[in-house]
Amino acid sequence: MPADTPTRIPGLRRLGIPTTMPSTGGTPRPTVVQIGDSIPESTYWHLSTVLRKTPHYENQYYLSLNGYLKTIFPEEQLYGVAPQHIIRPSLDADDIDEFQLAELSFTSTGGVHESRFQAGHERGKKIPDFTIIRVRPTSLNMYNKFFVCILEVKRDEVSKSHAIDQLLSYLLAMRDHSRHDPDAPGILLEGRKCSVWRLVDDEVFGTNIDVVDEFDVLDEIDAETGLDKLTALLADISCKHWDRADF
Repeated sequence: MPADTPTRIPGLRRLGIPTTMPSTGGTPRPTVVQIGDSIPESTYWHLSTVLRKTPHYENQYYLSLNGYLKTIFPEEQLYGVAPQHIIRPSLDADDIDEFQLAELSFTSTGGVHESRFQAGHERGKKIPDFTIIRVRPTSLNMYNKFFVCILEVKRDEVSKSHAIDQLLSYLLAMRDHSRHDPDAPGILLEGRKCSVWRLVDDEVFGTNIDVVDEFDVLDEIDAETGLDKLTALLADISCKHWDRADF
């Protein structure tokens, strides 16, 4: 190699200043079955093996779940699978009036927050295990983000009441951001048991969450698609937002 030839690190050229915006819709919207069939057998095997072993720690689910979720919510379709994503508390209109504009922070999910340049710790942050997000570029260097759903992982069903309280707080925090699916579910995975929850508003009792489905991830099949129920649920959510651009 000549002495004046610059050394190029493979792939690094893609990390420079972008010159084009990515498309908001990479491929035509597939069916739920097509998404399920696109998941590699190795991905199914890895997740199934972890679920059957009942790990001692919740984070032992993360590797297999992350790969599984990424096949259902692909990056080329501008989905993002965000482990431990922070949902910051969004200020309501009355609170906003107490701040100067320079003291506020505006996020890509449509939330309004107290600026992190302010002194002290930010209270009320929520950190679900997995947050599924869809991204829409608005310029070469800017984008909006849209909350699609939340998945919380527990090792078993021992702490279910605490897990339900966590899901409620996550869904409420997500709803305070303007860019979210109002019907977005909170999915609770406790070992091989899965439950699906949604917010319910009641004039008397206020806002709570109700379970809309419960199943064994490894043993129950969706009658309509022939897929396992977890894959059918997530693939249906992915199809719903596949080419969404209204946020």
